[in-house]
Amino acid sequence: MSINSKYCKAVLFSYYRFTYQVGYIASECGQFNSDMLLVDKDSLIEVEIKTSFADFKNDFKKDKHVIFNRSLKENYIKMGLDKKQHLFKPYKKRYGRDHKLVRLFKIDMAFIPNKFYFAVPTKLVPRCSEFLKNNYPQYGLIEILEEVMHWEKRAKVIRKAKLLHNRKAHSVTKKYIVNRMSSELANLWQKRIK
Repeated sequence: MSINSKYCKAVLFSYYRFTYQVGYIASECGQFNSDMLLVDKDSLIEVEIKTSFADFKNDFKKDKHVIFNRSLKENYIKMGLDKKQHLFKPYKKRYGRDHKLVRLFKIDMAFIPNKFYFAVPTKLVPRCSEFLKNNYPQYGLIEILEEVMHWEKRAKVIRKAKLLHNRKAHSVTKKYIVNRMSSELANLWQKRIK
């Protein structure tokens, strides 16, 4: 069997829901259109699913990794965040309000995860683990397994993610995840009837 992203999502839903009893979990949601976004206790966790090494490396071209690799202090204070407008003044003055750097920092801080993981099939684990170790040591790695009987045991944490920040998950984020979960359930039931 070939592992694809749908298989990985099914495994991760089972893993987090049944192994860790996570109540807030949804796919394809959040400010960064995360493959999976969940709240475990008071931490927001984002998981990106990758089924090829090329796709894995391409993910680092996304703007979110610039934000995730700055501390909250840098994102909020050092850069001069104007909380009223949610824009960084130095970038706005220098580049104009529609420049990419200004749009990049309009992001609501509620969607910056406490921890970030990649989930990959077994065959990608060595290369991805080495890449993360050398370039993004704060990111975690989850291995997606095939030949295991129970769905919730088909995921295995290879590298634990380190905290990107220690703020508690915002209630707005939880509400957003619940709304997305409801949409996913409604769509699944519609497909069952068709």
